[in-house]
Amino acid sequence: MKKKKKSNDILYLSLQQSFIKLRSLFSSDTPNPNKLDAVLGDLRFARKRLQKHAKRRPRKILTDCIDTLFEMIEEGNREKIYDFADLIHNMPEIGMGKRTFRSFSKEIDAFNHKYEEVCFSELNTIHINVSKETLQKIRKPKEIGTWALVIGGIAAFLLPLIISIIYIGRLNNGQDFSGFSILAALGALTVGVGLASLFFSFVFQYHRRKFSIICLSLGGFALALSFFMIKNPQFYDPTVSTFYFFALIMMVLPAIFYFLFRDGVETWTKRKKRISKSKFRNLLKGKKNYWWYEALHKEVNLGFIYHLNKAFTVLFVLTFALTLLTGFKKEMSLMLCPLHIFVYMLSAVTTAFYRIQDNLDFHGKPFVIFGRSRNGGIDSVIFDIIMVAMIGFMPAYVVLLMTAGIWGIALPNL
Repeated sequence: MKKKKKSNDILYLSLQQSFIKLRSLFSSDTPNPNKLDAVLGDLRFARKRLQKHAKRRPRKILTDCIDTLFEMIEEGNREKIYDFADLIHNMPEIGMGKRTFRSFSKEIDAFNHKYEEVCFSELNTIHINVSKETLQKIRKPKEIGTWALVIGGIAAFLLPLIISIIYIGRLNNGQDFSGFSILAALGALTVGVGLASLFFSFVFQYHRRKFSIICLSLGGFALALSFFMIKNPQFYDPTVSTFYFFALIMMVLPAIFYFLFRDGVETWTKRKKRISKSKFRNLLKGKKNYWWYEALHKEVNLGFIYHLNKAFTVLFVLTFALTLLTGFKKEMSLMLCPLHIFVYMLSAVTTAFYRIQDNLDFHGKPFVIFGRSRNGGIDSVIFDIIMVAMIGFMPAYVVLLMTAGIWGIALPNL
């Protein structure tokens, strides 16, 4: 293990020197072409080694650095290349554990502001400020054992759900299952997140408690509403309420997979249309350009992808809004059911597109019988088919079953 770490440190130090050499070369108006070719060769070799040996986080950061550098060199803005090389030359220290990505945030913001770029935007994460003393306590717990912390956090998270299940069991008293039981479970889990966050905020002594308050407030409201409605079943139809909450919750799936589709669009445009990452992002500025790729479509003609994206985004917003506002009306299920099915079918197409582009980018072919994924897992066309079925056909059939149940129509269960 120590040998591997030492080998990786050598890789990071070598990469750091390459970034420094590149910065030095572009400090003059006419970089030496022979020296530039040598440095670029070193960077290509370093990228291959990063893919094989580096941990996920530093690998993502440093390969992005190298890819962006090559794009900027292709564009030919000497000052911009120099500034970017200056920005990233110490980033290999992230891999060695000497610095964090967050410590570069001011320099990244300054660079992005100067050149109207969005470099590293996808790498931003939420960080909690924890004191040195607290970190030492976590690494070598004395007053509070590690298992006590784990058990305390899990208990704080699960306790509201357990209590609500027991309470609803007594309230229900043989009634049909309703969507308000789903809402109660979601509310209890949200309260649990808030309690767990409060627990860790006291233990680790950080003071960002707004998140906890928001979770407790929203979860508490959901629980109060659920308990009231379960106590008063005369106010609603159980089958319609189940359809309402399930349909809204399931909209999360196509929303998540839509952003994977957007990654596929970026991969496709870079490979097929030769659009650099910086140019691609510049063409997404503005709401219409971001969501509908208007400027990008005018630039390179996205064809079917443009129409697929626009159809999905419009239909998704329309379906979600109609479900949220009118889903409690029995008659609306006849309109909402086909809308949801269309959303899931389009989501299946966008997911299939994403998987094909990801396979082409990493494996060089659209379908992979069996292979290693980017993260060291397994890629297979079997998993791709299952993914497409889970995002498209499974929720569509469940929504169809629930709609049929509302109207007393019996459909076969698969």
